[in-house]
Amino acid sequence: MKKVLALLLCVALAATSFVTVFAVEPKIVCTASEGDVEIGDTFTVTISLSDYEPIKAAGILFVVDQSVLEVISGEWLVSNPALSDFNPTYLTATFAYSSAQDINGDIFRLTLKAKSDLSWVGETYIQIQPQLMNQDNEDVATETSVTTTVT
Repeated sequence: MKKVLALLLCVALAATSFVTVFAVEPKIVCTASEGDVEIGDTFTVTISLSDYEPIKAAGILFVVDQSVLEVISGEWLVSNPALSDFNPTYLTATFAYSSAQDINGDIFRLTLKAKSDLSWVGETYIQIQPQLMNQDNEDVATETSVTTTVT
């Protein structure tokens, strides 16, 4: 009986020692509602987080070619922050909580319009430079961007 139990324990130990655990990398994803937009079209860019630790505060700087795209509006999609703001002049957005919150999912929506007086068409990009602060006030963000084509 002891030999059978010892054999089962050895098999169980061997089986569990081959299991590899992969750490999930947090991601910031930018998604444009349209990949190709025509002159004069309005579209949105949504910023989403996945697998992030709880976040206490965030700031985003948007880099947009304003000779091609006009910023219409921006809105935070997070629930009930103590402070939130979007400044269309400086293309910045900020929010803060009193303590870190799980905000994974869609967090911000930027509405843009391809200018109607364009003499140029082609690819343009929207770069997102986020700063996400955890409970210990450490920046845990990565930069991301999305490309869209104006036709």
